[in-house]
Amino acid sequence: MSVSKVDWQKVHAQLQATGDAILRGGSPSPEQRRSILRERAQELSQVEAQPPAGLHYMQVVGFRLGTRSFAVDASIVAEVYSYREIVPVPCTPAYILGLINARGQILSVADLKIFLGLTPTEPTRESKIMVWHSPYVEFGVLVDALYDVKEIVLESMGQQDKGDFVLGMTPDGVSVVDARRLMADRRLVIGEASG
Repeated sequence: MSVSKVDWQKVHAQLQATGDAILRGGSPSPEQRRSILRERAQELSQVEAQPPAGLHYMQVVGFRLGTRSFAVDASIVAEVYSYREIVPVPCTPAYILGLINARGQILSVADLKIFLGLTPTEPTRESKIMVWHSPYVEFGVLVDALYDVKEIVLESMGQQDKGDFVLGMTPDGVSVVDARRLMADRRLVIGEASG
């Protein structure tokens, strides 16, 4: 997946030219038409740079927990909800916040900050509940904010933050969560033995 940068000067110039054409009656001159078509043909003939062979890519969803940036494999994110009331469940660990109703389905919600040993914070208007899904389990994860969806090169990840539930860290300082391993951890499932 390649993303090209927007040339805002060119966009503004095209908008200005379009506005001028509308004021003139809407039709470009024959010379302007040839110039426009020549420019379009040149842009369309450009070959996109292909990524180097042999690299492995992962599309990720970026999110924030406290002051740290994280990302998770986008293929496991089923849905995202704005923060809503979470009904507490008695006798569960502190990282299990409780339950939500997600379109008629009852899902448990975990606070990864507590589970990963980070400092817990109160939810804000930016807080979201990401629903993580696998063939075996589905639950919500409370995050402080969502960033974006982007593609990362797995080979570019460093080992700085690698741990039980983190695959590594991207060059821009984002810790990539090992969601499959997290989802397989029975401590995050209500009804299972938890300590």
